[in-house]
Amino acid sequence: MNSKTVQSLQYFVGKVCSIFTLSSNRNNLPEEHAREYFVARISSIDHDGIWGTHPSSHMASYFPLNYVTSIVEEMELNPDNPEHAAIISKYEKIKENVTEHPQTEQQFVDVENLENLAKIVKEQYEKQTTQKQLVDIKINP
Repeated sequence: MNSKTVQSLQYFVGKVCSIFTLSSNRNNLPEEHAREYFVARISSIDHDGIWGTHPSSHMASYFPLNYVTSIVEEMELNPDNPEHAAIISKYEKIKENVTEHPQTEQQFVDVENLENLAKIVKEQYEKQTTQKQLVDIKINP
């Protein structure tokens, strides 16, 4: 990594950030787990990687810099701050109204739906090919 880039990344030291990496299954994790694994108060950044601690559990994390795709500064909410308390309250109300997607027993591809999709795509392709041939015949009789 370029020395100037590492120097610029020092902006994040001391701040709470989300860290996005290559080859992670972050999307498969519940929100709470994603926060535990990918949110940290950055303690140091060098050419090798990023060291941080989780804001509430104080558990250490390390991210090799060659696997980091982005760092996003997060707003650290203080419940004693009235403005932050209002944000927390609003979030809690929204969270109460969110329903989780039901987990299904099926963990593999629905073959029937995939076959139907393939059939539709094939029909559209054949229709488009036929239309193109008709246009070619009109242009080049």
